Amino acid sequence: MSIITEPNISICYRSKIIERFIGFFDVSKDKTVSGLATVINAEIIKWEIGNKIVSQTYDGASVMAGGKNGVQNLIRQIYPNALFIHCYAHQLNLVLLHDAKTIQSVKLFICNLTIFHTFFSRSSKRSSLLREQGFKLPNQSDTRWNYHSRAASKIKIHFQELKNSVKHVTEESNWDPIFIATASGLLDKLNDTKFVYLLIFFNEIFIYTDHYKKKRQIGRPRTRWKDAVEKDIKMLGRNVTVDLALDRERWRELLVAAQDLKKFNTIHAMIGSSNDQLQNVIKPVKNCIINTCWNKL
Repeated sequence: MSIITEPNISICYRSKIIERFIGFFDVSKDKTVSGLATVINAEIIKWEIGNKIVSQTYDGASVMAGGKNGVQNLIRQIYPNALFIHCYAHQLNLVLLHDAKTIQSVKLFICNLTIFHTFFSRSSKRSSLLREQGFKLPNQSDTRWNYHSRAASKIKIHFQELKNSVKHVTEESNWDPIFIATASGLLDKLNDTKFVYLLIFFNEIFIYTDHYKKKRQIGRPRTRWKDAVEKDIKMLGRNVTVDLALDRERWRELLVAAQDLKKFNTIHAMIGSSNDQLQNVIKPVKNCIINTCWNKL
């Protein structure tokens, strides 16, 4: 599905160990098996690679992988050497989800990951709450093999921001009662010890599966390095330029200060602002970390 919500099919072919992207092709008018196979075969003929095809790879959707009526079968009738191989990245997703959903509590957790995106994505007004917090949840996709990994990671990293956004809906009277009730349920999930535990637990598991993702998927990063640097500098509350990051030694010292500051911010969030005695201890130490680093720089 393209950004303008039109169904597309993307085509690639591999020469030796090189994967070459051919393009996106509009299949909105004919998404049948024969229609998809026709589009693929037309590109094979155009690039004159029919005698070089030894395999074809799709996900497990029946329209693509069906042994008798799938696209892979029609392509193989034309090119007998084009053996079908189920996409291993998609298989990894299926194995993880199938095994995880055999445990009821984990099955509910996986479902809850998608509910957050559904709630915020179906309203521009609700989506703006996340944008104001400086992030957005990944697009939901049951077939996108690393969707649940990205969703869990995003919720963990922006846990407090997400909680603030959900809480905003429950406390404002101008929202629809149905949305308020839904937000109240989401807030209960974020306050639930078991949900938080599984969120942290699966983030640790996804470290190993994401290792494969980083090896497999190559492309332009969504966030530029420069943008990330500017965001980190802004967190420190100092008006400096990105040129500082070009000096590795000075930037390393600044990075250490940022990491220490993050730890103290975490403590601040955990104990709350109501505990004046602990806040009086933390605030001077926090300021000392920043000032000491900047004095060195």
